[in-house]
Amino acid sequence: MTEADPAPSASPSTPDGGTPAGESNYTWSHGVRKGERRRLDNRELASYLSSLEREILSNRTTTDKHSLLAKTTDYLRRNPEHYTVWNVRRECLAFLNDESVLSGELPLLQKILMRYPKTYTLWEHRKWVLGSLVWPDFDGELLLVSKLLERDGRNYHVWQYRRWVVAMAEKARGGVSMGTKELEYTTAAVTYNFSNFSAWHARRFLLPITRDRVVAELELLRHAIYTDPGDRSIWLYHRWLVCGQRDGVVDGAMVAGELAMVDELLEEDDGGDAAELCTTAKITYAWLHLHLTHTLPSADQVAELQSLKNHLATESPAHKARIDAWHPETAHPAWLVYNHAFAGSDAKVDAWGRLVVEKEGAVVVAIGSDRSVDGATVAGESGVTHVGVVDHKGDVTLVTLERQRPK
Repeated sequence: MTEADPAPSASPSTPDGGTPAGESNYTWSHGVRKGERRRLDNRELASYLSSLEREILSNRTTTDKHSLLAKTTDYLRRNPEHYTVWNVRRECLAFLNDESVLSGELPLLQKILMRYPKTYTLWEHRKWVLGSLVWPDFDGELLLVSKLLERDGRNYHVWQYRRWVVAMAEKARGGVSMGTKELEYTTAAVTYNFSNFSAWHARRFLLPITRDRVVAELELLRHAIYTDPGDRSIWLYHRWLVCGQRDGVVDGAMVAGELAMVDELLEEDDGGDAAELCTTAKITYAWLHLHLTHTLPSADQVAELQSLKNHLATESPAHKARIDAWHPETAHPAWLVYNHAFAGSDAKVDAWGRLVVEKEGAVVVAIGSDRSVDGATVAGESGVTHVGVVDHKGDVTLVTLERQRPK
């Protein structure tokens, strides 16, 4: 009698009946590990989708749009990022021109969005569907968006879509603004979570840019910054609010108040992101304050700000790269003067923004993205021996020019 083959084990084992090293996290089914089963399933799915994609694209011009629409449904449920298949689907819907079929897109999209809420093509298709409906339900869309934001309040795609829905709803209602209500919504969002950059960003499109409103917004930001000074999203919005407004909205006194807050935070410096962010704000706002108050910086002030920039570059090369990527609008272009040879300069900026240099050896400093000195109007009784260009990054570059002869 032949000895029977041993029955397959439910899982591999060592001679003593234990589990082999490295196998403890795997379960076995029908002699195949579940991880391997998933890989097999993924290969089968990829093969199926590839075949289905070829079938959809090769039949793009068919007149049987219902059949082609069903195939795109099958495909996009599994791979919603294929924008060409979405285009084929839109072609089918436009050809059928049936309001009931078009309305059926919304519940289908909602189911897919619950699984893939950060897929750009899904949101674009939903915009197209709503824009094609005769009577779109924008209130229902806002409810859906609010539900998705409850699940993930920082989903940038959802916030972008919300702004689009609000704009469409306002247009459909004859231009009645929803801005106040939306601003309250974003206030609740950032109050609940100060790290919600998407909500802060949304406020940029809603905030009435007036002096009183900016003052109130700075107070809200001050509370957020003191709560978490190392949160980058708060500082990004703060910098936009302080530096990105038209002249007359933010003045030197307001910037001085923000500088005082930054200095207080730097005194309590415990390292980390908070130190980097506060130092960056110090550099940016200090230059802005000089511009807004028409104050001439001293050599010591310029040296201090350059030292802070160098410190950032040493402590965090990655942060230096972020500083180097600043856009020109982060600092207001202005011409300022300080004395290079001795303390106290009689050089000044006149009412027309021209530099009036009254002592030889003064150094002209420009704040802005332009590193050249073209277009600068220099007037005075003595020449300029050096021109120093301070760009929005805080770098100082000294360039020797020919002596300007007095007129």
